[in-house]
Amino acid sequence: MTEVCSVLRQPLFTWTVLGLTSLYFVCTGIQFWATDYFITVLHGDKETVMILFVLASATGPIGGVMFGGWFVDYCGGYKGPKQRMRALSITLAFGVLANISAALAAFLQSLIAVMVWSWILLFFGGACLPALTGIYIDAVATHLKALASSLSQICMNLLGYALSPLLSGWLMSLFEAKLPACHDTEAGHCPAAFTWGFRIVLLWSQAALMLQIAAWFHAWRASRGNDSTALGGDPQGDAPASPPAEYSLFDKTSEPGSPTHRHSIAGYVRHVTRSSRPFDSDECLVQAS
Repeated sequence: MTEVCSVLRQPLFTWTVLGLTSLYFVCTGIQFWATDYFITVLHGDKETVMILFVLASATGPIGGVMFGGWFVDYCGGYKGPKQRMRALSITLAFGVLANISAALAAFLQSLIAVMVWSWILLFFGGACLPALTGIYIDAVATHLKALASSLSQICMNLLGYALSPLLSGWLMSLFEAKLPACHDTEAGHCPAAFTWGFRIVLLWSQAALMLQIAAWFHAWRASRGNDSTALGGDPQGDAPASPPAEYSLFDKTSEPGSPTHRHSIAGYVRHVTRSSRPFDSDECLVQAS
């Protein structure tokens, strides 16, 4: 339980995981309700809706994931406080574009227009995933990464994938019972209930944006202070660690090739392996004076 608390106390991990959970909530809700919405509310032809939505839901997220991963890597990745800040700024821009697309898709009444903006929403939502996934895993210490991954999957599955159809479906049933426009319609086929339920799914992306802003602000504060530990994670990931005293590279009193000399090299190599420090061949091959 102590390790769980240690993970959850990392703000960058918590904000990022909750932001991704909100993105999965939106994506799952779109995939679950979009075709019914397009047919019932926008009066689209069933075959046309199915074909267009299969294309949009298949190409949008996949294209976004590929583009987002490439673009963040092209801009320097997310390793280190400054790079992490830049990656979060990029994903925040993607989030703003996704939110604009969600708002337009929620209130437009043209099938083609809503389909296009839904595709853009899925694209930029998907573009956020590679960097944010790497950032939240990198935000915790090395020995806690497996636990952090498990906690994130629990959160995303319960509060994202599972909650989305359950909550939106319950809200649609509530709207159907309360809205006057639904009183004379067949149960489960009220356009007004579908409209407001689907709008809630789309506008849930605002929660993801707020959580991204929280993660960005935390990274901004850390980058201003150039404090790698403020972002969480293992400080060794941002700056090379020095070998412990007992692993001094060479005993300068020993002769090259002596047992003490060889032990020093072995100790240095073992330290590099444990700390994930980049191996410095020049340093290892320096001869003792």
